[in-house]
Amino acid sequence: MEKEHRQHHTSNYDRFMSGEYCNNLNPEVLEMISNTKACLARLDSPDLEDSERSGILRNMLGRIGQRSAVGGNFLCQCGKHIFIGDKSVINDNCTMMDENHIRIGNQVLIAPNVQFYTATHPINYNERFVENWNENSEELFFRTRSLPITVEDNVWIGGGSIILAGITIGTGSVIGAGSVVTKSIPANCVAVGNPCKVIRYLKSDNKIQTIKSFKLRNWNRADVPALARHLNNKKIWDNCRDALPYPYTEKDAEQFISFVEGQSEQNNYCIEINHEAAGNISFIRGTDVERYNAELGYWLAEPYWNLGIMTEALRQAIKDYLSHSDIVRIHANVYENNPASIKVLEKAGFRKCGTLRKACFKNCQFVDCHCYELLRSNII
Repeated sequence: MEKEHRQHHTSNYDRFMSGEYCNNLNPEVLEMISNTKACLARLDSPDLEDSERSGILRNMLGRIGQRSAVGGNFLCQCGKHIFIGDKSVINDNCTMMDENHIRIGNQVLIAPNVQFYTATHPINYNERFVENWNENSEELFFRTRSLPITVEDNVWIGGGSIILAGITIGTGSVIGAGSVVTKSIPANCVAVGNPCKVIRYLKSDNKIQTIKSFKLRNWNRADVPALARHLNNKKIWDNCRDALPYPYTEKDAEQFISFVEGQSEQNNYCIEINHEAAGNISFIRGTDVERYNAELGYWLAEPYWNLGIMTEALRQAIKDYLSHSDIVRIHANVYENNPASIKVLEKAGFRKCGTLRKACFKNCQFVDCHCYELLRSNII
């Protein structure tokens, strides 16, 4: 297991790595950038031996796996935020602006001139630039945020492609040359274009069959790496309660699985896709006079969004949960800025029972909460 660059960070560094907008640079980040510039200056020296070049890469990057290679004219920002698996090839003239983590899996092929950008800025220029900026403050006059990029195992990225902040490319997928990847790509597909879109599923040309390729099961200790990787996603956290940790680490994953293992009844369902944990469905029983109610919670790894998986997974989980429970009502709350989740609930048979106006405070703003319910009598 790779060891991340996790020394003592200031709160500013933590906020920046968690996706918040910042306008100053942590001293440790400046040190990483300085070290990386020195390494890059030496990396393409014509008289450099292969063993020396490998040593420079190991010093500069967070990790580079066995039998992996990085081509010439490679450019990166921090270096230590880049983690490369085994038997992966990054060809010539590639750019990895790693203000946040860039994770490249095993057996990944990246063609020449591919660019990765983890940083982004506010669209509104009034938010992008700092009003009344003081040039003596040692702060930047503009705001930046960063989001991690993950390329899972066995991916091939064609030449000249651009991968933007917060993207995950699922296992076994192919990105066509010249694509601009603005949204995460699911596993086992071919995706091309600007913006990059799925044009073919590799295991089946029938999308319906691909949708059904999941199963519900219990969580186990082997799920820790996949759980940490998929749930460490700001887009998922944005639609969950703040009690969910972010960034989400393997320690958090271990604690969750320990909690689930200690429960007396089955009320957490792992969603397995492509032989790994990729989501969860939970039922939390109410107390006192609400003891025959259960609150529904769920999340799904971003590469599998908008494929119909969650709707079908909910149907199966609800049927199983009610088969061994005396619950008569299941309810769920959805924030106003999550229309996709509302569609999932409605397709699964839930009925809207009200809206709590400005009831939730998320990401420093008050938002409406839409309330949905499903009665046992409606499905059994």
